[in-house]
Amino acid sequence: MPAAQLLPPSRMFYSGGPVMNILEDMDERRVPLNDWMYKVLRPYAQRIIRDNNRYTLTFVELEMLMALSSLAYDDGSMTLGTFCYRRDNRIRIIDKIEDSISTLGNSSPFVICRIFGETEKQCKDKLRTFKRLTSD
Repeated sequence: MPAAQLLPPSRMFYSGGPVMNILEDMDERRVPLNDWMYKVLRPYAQRIIRDNNRYTLTFVELEMLMALSSLAYDDGSMTLGTFCYRRDNRIRIIDKIEDSISTLGNSSPFVICRIFGETEKQCKDKLRTFKRLTSD
C-alpha cells in the first residue's frame, strides 16, 4: 500500500469528528488535524523552507497528492485537507500537475510514481474527479 494512503491525517484517527477537536485551538476548523499538523510542522520545516508561502504551497501539494491517491486506490473516497479552503494554491498545483502530464505524458513524474494512476489517462481521470469534487 502506498505511504500516501496511510499518511493522510484523516486516516490517522479512525473515529474522526470530535476526537480531532481535542487539538489545541482547532475545535472550529474544517480539517482540524491537518490545520494542527500544518502549524506544528512549520518550525521543523523552517530549516528547509524558509518562505511561509512556499511552505503552505508544499503542504497543500502533499495533501492533494494524498487525496488523489485515496481517490485512485481506496474505494473512491477522497481525504480532505486544507486545499479545500486554500483555493489559489489548489489551482496552482492542479495547473502544475496538468501541465506535467500533458507535456510529458506517461513520462511525467506524477505518472511514473503511480501515486494516483498508472497511465496518463488514469491520472487525468483522477485529476478531473478531484477538480469536480473540490470546485467552489
